[in-house]
Amino acid sequence: MSASEWVALAIGIMSFIGTIYGHISVAKTSREKTVQAVKDEMTSIREESQTKDREMHAEIVLFKQETASGLELIRKDIGTLSGRVEKHNSVIERVFKLEQDAAVQTEQIKVANHRIEDLERVTAK
Repeated sequence: MSASEWVALAIGIMSFIGTIYGHISVAKTSREKTVQAVKDEMTSIREESQTKDREMHAEIVLFKQETASGLELIRKDIGTLSGRVEKHNSVIERVFKLEQDAAVQTEQIKVANHRIEDLERVTAK
C-alpha cells in the first residue's frame, strides 16, 4: 500500500471514529435531555399533586365546619321540638282527664235524672 492509501485509510478510520463519537455524544446529550424532561415532568406532577392536596384539605376542613354548624342547628331544632312535644303531651293528658271527668259527670247527671224521675213518679201517685 502506498503512503497516500495509508493516509486515505487513516483519514477514513478517523472519520469513522469521529462519526461514532458524534453519535455517542448526540445520544448522551439526547439521553440527558430526556432525563431532564422526565425530572421536570415529575416536579410538575409533584407540585400539582401538592396543590390538589392543599385544596382537598381546605375543602375537607370547610366541609367539617359546615357539617358541625349544621349538626348544631339540628340539635337546637330537636331541643325546640322536644319542648313542643312535651307541651303537646301535657295538653293531651289534661284533655284526656277532662274527658274522663266529663264522662263521670254525664253518668252522675243520668243517675240524678233517674232519681228525680223516680221521685216524681212516687209523688205523683
